Amino acid sequence: MLCFNVQSQKYDLFLITFLKQNYILRNMEKFSEEKIKELLTDVYDPEIHVDIVSLGLVYEIKISDNNDVTVIMTLTFPGCPYGPAIVEEVEEKIKSLKSVRNVSVEITFEPAWTPDMIDPDIRAALNL
Repeated sequence: MLCFNVQSQKYDLFLITFLKQNYILRNMEKFSEEKIKELLTDVYDPEIHVDIVSLGLVYEIKISDNNDVTVIMTLTFPGCPYGPAIVEEVEEKIKSLKSVRNVSVEITFEPAWTPDMIDPDIRAALNL
């Protein structure tokens, strides 16, 4: 057990919190943008039956120093009725990584999605 001889309990709490956060950060599972993309290949657009990464719906993945993850993505069209379900599934997949603290999914329509964004092999299989 660690003992601290500090004049104020306020400093004790600060120091303990600081040490705890550093311990947690040092022992977190390491992950990368590629690991997250790999997880997201299990998230499918229900209408097209192709994963959102191959469809080109995932524009950017940001990972902060504190292991907060932000995904910037789009949908095949602004009124997509499956949008909320897709976003929820993206959040769940990323939260399955133990060391992720917070997940944020931002939907953008700039640039607008087009079939040209689909992985070329998938596009060929779909005859597009």
